[in-house]
Amino acid sequence: MRSLWILLSGLIICLVASVPRHAEAVGCDTPTEANCTGTYCEFHCSSGNDRIVLGELKYGGAWQGVGVCVFNTTWPNAWVDREMAITDSADYRVFGGDGNDIMRLAKYNGGSGEACDSGWTIHPLFDDSSDTFMFWGDAGTDNIHLCGTEGTVEPSDSDCRYTDANHNAGRADGRAGADSLYGSPRIEEMWGGSENDTIKTFSGSDTLHGGPNTDTLDGGEGCDALYGDDPAPTTDGDTCYCGPYTWEGDAYECQYPSHCPGCFDGPEGGSQAVAPYDTDPDGGVEYCPDGG
Repeated sequence: MRSLWILLSGLIICLVASVPRHAEAVGCDTPTEANCTGTYCEFHCSSGNDRIVLGELKYGGAWQGVGVCVFNTTWPNAWVDREMAITDSADYRVFGGDGNDIMRLAKYNGGSGEACDSGWTIHPLFDDSSDTFMFWGDAGTDNIHLCGTEGTVEPSDSDCRYTDANHNAGRADGRAGADSLYGSPRIEEMWGGSENDTIKTFSGSDTLHGGPNTDTLDGGEGCDALYGDDPAPTTDGDTCYCGPYTWEGDAYECQYPSHCPGCFDGPEGGSQAVAPYDTDPDGGVEYCPDGG
């Protein structure tokens, strides 16, 4: 009987061990009810130079939940941690922690996603089409991408995530550190935070906030609003590149505008040209007065 009990115990242990579990707090803390609600879910990652990937986690092709996979960029893309949200949420927020991180959405890869430990994959999808997400860089020189790419060229639609036909589901805040933020072909809002940041949003009618210090803002194609967010726009040192077409009517607040047709500032329902600087950004911005 004792031998049979040992045999059965070993079998139970083997069966339990074969069920995949998400890792405990190695790269990101396991969410609890305190920071994962029906409204939002937060992932707080630890210090270090990490590649943090957000998306839908699958095991053996079966959906498991929205989560993050963390890879160590010091070693050649070595897997560090995997965390899932324990509560279905409408908004997923990822905090990179201190260190020089790469933060992005999972890659599409023709529908196969990316490997995330044995048997696990992560995909640029969520369980609800209206779900949104946000990357917070924290301290360090971070590279944040709203799509599943890490380059400086415009990503394809398949590598991005949208809440509808026009709006990207993601937004980003570099926070402390000299960060680089990259958008998508659709509409989004991005914040550089403190220090000298670079923000590039590609296509779409985007809103860019540089924050304190000397920033470089590139709206790309589309009708954009670019703000250095400094108290003295004529001397803040920020550079705004409104895009390839001067007729798109971009609004800007920078000392060094490039390819910008003018700034249109006024209350809702009307606009007036106040080029070359937006001296009253809180008065309400009406850009693209011609619908460009």
